[in-house]
Amino acid sequence: MAIGSPSEGLFPGSPNILYLCVMNIKAILFDMDGVLALTEPMHYEAWLNVIHEIDRELVLPEKDIVGVTDSSIAQNIIDSTGTSRTVDDLLELKKKNYLALAARGVPETPGRDKFLETYSRRAMMAVVSSSTREEIEQTLRAGNIIHYFAFFIGYEDVELHKPHPEPYLRAIRQCGFSPEQILIVEDSPAGVEAALKTNAHVVGFNTSHLLDGMDQIPVFNDYGEISQWLEAKNRTHA
Repeated sequence: MAIGSPSEGLFPGSPNILYLCVMNIKAILFDMDGVLALTEPMHYEAWLNVIHEIDRELVLPEKDIVGVTDSSIAQNIIDSTGTSRTVDDLLELKKKNYLALAARGVPETPGRDKFLETYSRRAMMAVVSSSTREEIEQTLRAGNIIHYFAFFIGYEDVELHKPHPEPYLRAIRQCGFSPEQILIVEDSPAGVEAALKTNAHVVGFNTSHLLDGMDQIPVFNDYGEISQWLEAKNRTHA
């Protein structure tokens, strides 16, 4: 996938980019699972397949998988079963299961395509996810939205993962803009914590209801609501 260079101002699909007037936002960073695609159930099923292969008696509730990094889930399985398999073994097996599921199609989040089409003409876009690069690319291609994004940051690209801010800090550096010029869209408490530590603007996307009761940031249920919020901010700052 071609990587756009912020210094050249050439981003995929947006050669004559118009930056958002809203809060001087010049780039939007998206988490992927639950934000760009309704993939949490697929990740859950992929992990259930892994668990079933190792220990048919082990039961991990959805809350121990959704919104949790894959490495933490893998370590939890190892601790719970005493399996001799390593974290890397389990991550590879889970990835194989997820890619097979994603190949059948990936449900989109509400209002996603219209939002991406509209705002890709106004701001640079990138994906920052705890999923592997292969999982990210498969998901974006399955949704036919990969062309909207200048680059993506995956699990392998950083040493520290959400809630540590390293994934977003790396993406902000790659964008070439200051944190105050960035909007981050997240759907999990760990992701929100990581995003807030960067001093960027942050909004929540609550498809998985992981942000119920969250009052630190504006929280929305679909991209139409985010668009309305952005346009209201634009009118306020006009």
